[in-house]
Amino acid sequence: MSAMVELGADAARIGREAFAVRHALRGHELLALDRLVELSRRLPERAIEYNAGRVPLSLDPARTPRTGLSVEETLRRIEDCGSWMVLKNVEAAPEYAALLSECLSGVAEALGEPLGGRAAFIFISSPDAVTPYHVDPEENFLLQVRGRKTIHVFDPFDRRAVTEEELERFFSGRHPHLAYRDGAIGTPFELEAGVGGHVPLPAPHWVQNAPEGPSRSAGLSDPAIGAPNARPPF
Repeated sequence: MSAMVELGADAARIGREAFAVRHALRGHELLALDRLVELSRRLPERAIEYNAGRVPLSLDPARTPRTGLSVEETLRRIEDCGSWMVLKNVEAAPEYAALLSECLSGVAEALGEPLGGRAAFIFISSPDAVTPYHVDPEENFLLQVRGRKTIHVFDPFDRRAVTEEELERFFSGRHPHLAYRDGAIGTPFELEAGVGGHVPLPAPHWVQNAPEGPSRSAGLSDPAIGAPNARPPF
């Protein structure tokens, strides 16, 4: 059986640099909109985050704009409601846990490392939605399922992209949003259904959805994903 996430020789780059991957989640029934509406009803309120999608790259979390819509209204109207949403830790549902395990089993095999803290997030967003400049708390793969988006990934060793003080605050448990600075140079990765990217910890990045339609993507992570290759950014 072919791997759900195709790595090949790129396995050696995990935890060291961003790169594109191909995957087999395109058209998966668990990621269809109706199934995600059903899933949202089963998740606890704390596992769902959503807000207006047209936001600046640098965003104070306390100033995140809301839409006034419910979770289900946001999902049903995602094509035109100007929103961004994430369903967190969907592995709490057994069928999504099984899908996560299937996706990451090939990654574990390629790394020769056991994975034990697996987590999956599903992102649903409107045309032109922006995910502000931030750092994720784990190594991860972002796998595009529907629509197009561009993820801009920056070098965590570049102090124009992120300062040591910001990294210290992040690793101390502060909110992952960062201040975007002109002059920092990121690498853009164009994602479409069947194509994703690996984002190493703690590479800053931001995301721009394409204007022609909504986007769906799955974020898969495990604390051990980048452990063999990881480099401290200080």
